[in-house]
Amino acid sequence: MEEELLMPKKTNKKTEAKSYNHGEEHPQRPDIGTEPHFKKKKPPVTYCYDSSLSPELNWDENPVREEAEALIEQILAAEDLETAKIAARKLKAIGEPFLNWTGKAERLSFEVPTLPLFVHITRLD
Repeated sequence: MEEELLMPKKTNKKTEAKSYNHGEEHPQRPDIGTEPHFKKKKPPVTYCYDSSLSPELNWDENPVREEAEALIEQILAAEDLETAKIAARKLKAIGEPFLNWTGKAERLSFEVPTLPLFVHITRLD
């Protein structure tokens, strides 16, 4: 009996959503994208290393990899020990591991340029 008092009675009428169209355009609503009329440029934002994120140990995957493979070939083909040692030192310098922090090679910080953006979402019916 208490449930009947608390719950509204169900009706079989279905209400359709009506489309709303505002005839006037808002004068201060800019288009989406960067706004060239902003004259005051903000400096880039610097994000520092966050120790709460777990780092991953990775090796750099850049074009120097081909150079490293050439140095390995040079070590294997070296006729004297000194030539092999020079190539091995270069190879060791290239192959140093680094910490991967959220997909970025570890540095003390990285900068992200700030852009004045405006995005207006219009509901489409």
